Amino acid sequence: MLEEVEGEEAAPTATQWEYLLLADRGRMHKVSLDELNEVGRQGWELINIVHEERTQTPEIHFYFKRPAI
Repeated sequence: MLEEVEGEEAAPTATQWEYLLLADRGRMHKVSLDELNEVGRQGWELINIVHEERTQTPEIHFYFKRPAI
């Protein structure tokens, strides 16, 4: 059981995140450097890139996160 000790602050709460996915679908939609820079300016941090080859047109998925607003 946690007890709050007088004069000490409670432990900070865990950060809540929101996520964004950009998909590069080859000819249908290519993610541009301008798009990547724009999401960066909006506070998004790139956390993973996944190359999917399950369809005829390979896709690259860019995963981003930022603290929830």
